[in-house]
Amino acid sequence: AMPSARNRIYGLQIYKYDIIGILHWGYNFYHSQLSTRSIDPYLCTDADGAFPSGDPFLVYPGRDGIPEESQRMMLMDEAMSDLCALKLLEQMSGKETAYRCLEVQEREELNFEKYPRRISYLAGMREKVNDEIRKRTINEQISNFAQTYPTSLKVSSNEALLFMRRYRFANCSCFSCCFKNAYPSSNVQ
Repeated sequence: AMPSARNRIYGLQIYKYDIIGILHWGYNFYHSQLSTRSIDPYLCTDADGAFPSGDPFLVYPGRDGIPEESQRMMLMDEAMSDLCALKLLEQMSGKETAYRCLEVQEREELNFEKYPRRISYLAGMREKVNDEIRKRTINEQISNFAQTYPTSLKVSSNEALLFMRRYRFANCSCFSCCFKNAYPSSNVQ
């Protein structure tokens, strides 16, 4: 079987090398090599030894013809989520910030032949990306909030942040909503 890291790393490779996309050839190939006979994908996951286990299909046949996701499909989804997060971070802060999140340990590489296979690398990379996005999102919201804060009230960014933390509602990430609830007479939009 192909290691799970092989599927999850796609998103990082696509981002790093600015690739438009990838094509996984086998969505539901439930046959032996050359399609000489059908196989049961629950019992045979390698097309009778023709391919790495799990490679011939991303979904399993489910009840009433509704496909069931495989682990490989779920990992591909995570890879595409990584790609989207990297692109979002790039929009917010540039390619250099995103590239820093992809950094590997000494003697490791991130290319198509060699790549980190440790789950700790993938999880750590994603946490770095998420932290960078979160940091920029909060800074943008603080800036927007400070601009809409009533001019009769002087406020620094630190005061605005403390205010927002105090009045932030769990189901709302919009700081303007928090301000409106705390000061209903203001005309903040």
